[in-house]
Amino acid sequence: MLEPRGRRDGGIRPFPKGILMGKKQRRSFKQNTLAIVYDFDGTLCPKPMQEYTVLPKLGIDGKTFWREVEEEWRREKADPMLTYMRLMLKEQCSLEGGA
Repeated sequence: MLEPRGRRDGGIRPFPKGILMGKKQRRSFKQNTLAIVYDFDGTLCPKPMQEYTVLPKLGIDGKTFWREVEEEWRREKADPMLTYMRLMLKEQCSLEGGA
């Protein structure tokens, strides 16, 4: 993340010179890399990303789902991340009429 940089006039410039400039001075940057960030383990967001995306689409309450995940991984001595992925797949399949 880029930190704001001070300017002589006391304002801040949040981006390096050249990225956001007036039309006359606009520079073009060729870029062929794209980064997609998805917080799988809950370290970047206040709640798991699945509660913003997948769970609402499946009509699942987050607290209920995570309680079920925890109960299963503790009971089965399984990996928590693989457990939640399996349970999400199970929920999706049950919505589609699958196994």
